[in-house]
Amino acid sequence: MSGITLSEGPALYAVVTLVAFGLAALAVATLFRRERRQVGQAIVLYAFAVAARVAAFACGELQLVAFERFNDFVALLLQGMAFLNLALASVVGVLVAILRYEPPRILRDLTKAFVYFAFTLYLLWTRNVDLTGIVATSAVVTAVVGFSLQDVLGNVMGGLALNIDRSVRVGDWVSFNGMSGIVREIGWRHTAIESRDGDTHIVPNAQMMKSAVTLQGVRTAGSRQQRRSIEFPIDLRFAPSRVIATVAESLLRQEIEGVAAEPAPHVIMSGIRDGMVVYAARYWLCDLERDLSVDSAVRARIATGLERAQLPIGIPRSETHLALERDENARVLDRLRKRALEAITNVDIFSSLTEEERSELAARLRFVPFAPSDAILVQGEEGEYLVILSRGSADVTVSVREGEPSSIATLDAPDFCGEFGMLTGERRQANVVATTEVDAWRLSKDDFQEILAQRPAISEEVSRVLAERVVALRAAREHLSEQARVTMVESQHRSIRERIERFFGLGR
Repeated sequence: MSGITLSEGPALYAVVTLVAFGLAALAVATLFRRERRQVGQAIVLYAFAVAARVAAFACGELQLVAFERFNDFVALLLQGMAFLNLALASVVGVLVAILRYEPPRILRDLTKAFVYFAFTLYLLWTRNVDLTGIVATSAVVTAVVGFSLQDVLGNVMGGLALNIDRSVRVGDWVSFNGMSGIVREIGWRHTAIESRDGDTHIVPNAQMMKSAVTLQGVRTAGSRQQRRSIEFPIDLRFAPSRVIATVAESLLRQEIEGVAAEPAPHVIMSGIRDGMVVYAARYWLCDLERDLSVDSAVRARIATGLERAQLPIGIPRSETHLALERDENARVLDRLRKRALEAITNVDIFSSLTEEERSELAARLRFVPFAPSDAILVQGEEGEYLVILSRGSADVTVSVREGEPSSIATLDAPDFCGEFGMLTGERRQANVVATTEVDAWRLSKDDFQEILAQRPAISEEVSRVLAERVVALRAAREHLSEQARVTMVESQHRSIRERIERFFGLGR
């Protein structure tokens, strides 16, 4: 480039270099889209080079030789920097595309500065400028600047070290001096850490290098996960083995979004405080950004699991509090009895029961709440109980050997499920998973058996209702005639009645 001057053909020079630059910029922007910012910087440099070239031409027309040479030099320098920018962008693009390695920003900036400096010295050398004095002067200036800007240089060197050794990377979740957040940028002077509250903390790189930084969820082997622990107290009256088994079953029964399947959640007894046994449910968090929301989902699963098992979370209370609690419990119990009777009324298979039989059956219901994503029934599982939904919704899915479970129906309260398990003992044919907070009631085989023993004819009535429900679904799918439907109802009625009587041991 130094061999071509304005006097040797400025028009040809301008056209050739402009076309070459345009084609090169277009190629880099097309092949390496992530480097378009660098292409934009190159275009800006080239635009300034054109402006310097115009200024040099104007100075030449005005016979201002010194200014003409200076602007000519600036134009060549900026033009060369523009082409070098494109070359560096191409190198980085190739590294990312082939080696899957993206150089740190600081390393790219250092490389660019070194190349610019070397190119500037080359241009000066072609113009017979004595470089010895420049190098000596620059060394003295560097020493003075370095002494006066120790803190700034410390931050710069810290940023350089962080980018080269990759101990902390953009996207890492870190804990630092009581602060926790995700690393958004590692610059020359500082590291930007964004907290979960949306605040961005600007930390000097020198401070990052001097202090201990915890990389959250980063292990020697395995995916990025962080172990979390949720503590809860339970009264000493309840056996630890029962509490641990209940909570573990609740956590493992259905997947919780954000909780790792491996290692699986588990429960331990962590201590005894204030007359209470303290347990800890420990799990591995997959999405570190959602730590609090996943903690909340795990707590909800623990609470509903304990309530279904009638294991109340213990809280130290005074005698006054206990007396008030007994009064409140009495009122709650009365409300629950009314709700249980209403739940029984909404189950059509019990429509033939007398009012007294319904009241007796309602007294045997057990309240079982479910949190969202909680499994109410699990396909293939043995379960000799019926579940009645009095509030909320649930999704009915069927699992196949491969792929995700497919949704086949939605249950909206008031509704029920699991009737065949309670009446015939057959395994669950589908999964039922809560999609909202669900209030439900559970009726077991043993509870229903006592009612059935008093009046065995109930099996005849219940089996007919079940048969009509089964045939109604099949008739809707297969468009059965009325005669075929009646015949099928009778056949299903006999089959279901025999299975109920066999399961409950009636007529023996």
